[in-house]
Amino acid sequence: MNQSQLRLIGILLLSSLALNLFFGGWLVGHFLNPLVQQGGAHQGPMMMKFHWLIQSLPAASQKKVLPLLQEHQQRIQPQFQKVQQARQVVYQQLIAPDFNAAALSSALANLHQQMSQMQQMMQADLVKIASQLSAEERRQLVTVAQSPRPHHRVFSNVESK
Repeated sequence: MNQSQLRLIGILLLSSLALNLFFGGWLVGHFLNPLVQQGGAHQGPMMMKFHWLIQSLPAASQKKVLPLLQEHQQRIQPQFQKVQQARQVVYQQLIAPDFNAAALSSALANLHQQMSQMQQMMQADLVKIASQLSAEERRQLVTVAQSPRPHHRVFSNVESK
């Protein structure tokens, strides 16, 4: 084998490894986290934060708020997609060959509006969830929310607590 063939094989092996790691991580996250709904819908960072916070509660409390969390996910997903689309418009305006400041300002205003709507929805859902919890459970959520978050806690097994 010559040098170019070895290089090609190396690139193919690295690409295969990267794909396997990606799909392996997705499968592990999908099957180990019981709060992730079936279907693999993208949840976004706020949804993961809600899951992370809820996982700190006792199992009985988690079961009580899980339906509200699932309802939240269904409600927020279309708005999250609108934010993503608005963000893409901003990016397109930024990289457009013929820069148009007015178009960028309009795109930024739309992004701000979409993000504000999503924030209002998330806050309303947080009120619904908090109203189902006791004072001690709400205090526990605040304590957990204010503590540093290691990434591995997002995928921890709820039943082990």
